[in-house]
Amino acid sequence: PKVLSFEPRYRALMKLVLANDRTFGMIGPPRGGESGDDEARMPCARHGCVCEITEVSALPDGRFVIACVARSRFRVVTTALAPAGFYVASVASPHDGEDAVGEGDDEQDDAKYCAALAEESERAVSLLEEWLGEVGRGNVGYLKQHYGGSTRALLDAAGPRPPPPVRGRVDRREAHERAEKLSWHLCQVLNPLPVLGAAEEIRPECMASDGPLARLRVISACLEECIPAVRQVAERKIAWQRMLANMMGRATRLQRMLG
Repeated sequence: PKVLSFEPRYRALMKLVLANDRTFGMIGPPRGGESGDDEARMPCARHGCVCEITEVSALPDGRFVIACVARSRFRVVTTALAPAGFYVASVASPHDGEDAVGEGDDEQDDAKYCAALAEESERAVSLLEEWLGEVGRGNVGYLKQHYGGSTRALLDAAGPRPPPPVRGRVDRREAHERAEKLSWHLCQVLNPLPVLGAAEEIRPECMASDGPLARLRVISACLEECIPAVRQVAERKIAWQRMLANMMGRATRLQRMLG
């Protein structure tokens, strides 16, 4: 994504990053939790991603416009506030087993895992298509402002959709890698729109998931919850448009009668 760096602390961060390897950590706010939960006491979420700056433009007023790509995930161990106002952290690899293909105990375990990935992938993609249809019907104004007026532009911004695992094929590594890429793609499509109310914010939960199967289930659960809400918005908008059209039609007929 392209990001405008405008706060003084982020300007200082960009100068530091550009003077080194052009990578930095991106992480969301804490997700909250019980008072005894470690994350509830942290200034940020527990999981984030390493971003690499691929393009940068320095503006005359000291701001930066950057384009960056996500490279890898990490788990936050400790945090500290730097004098410039941004947080620094010691990090580690995601929790044990995360993103690891692993090995089943036997061929039957591999078959179950591959089948589960294929089923969850198909379910998530089907729900996404339904959600996109409702977003296109009910949120045209927002899409016009940010994505040229169509869900096609929203999809184009996320790039080509990776292929899902092949149902019936028992290849644990291939199924895992396909589901991994697909799950992150679906998350990317969904999560430009939390501010609209068309989707829940699921990036922290996806970042914390222990693999593609869990991540796909997070995505599907989000879509199942959001589709009815977005459909209501679409139906209200369509009803309003019909009422407005009827009023304009009546006004036109009245003008003809009076004329």
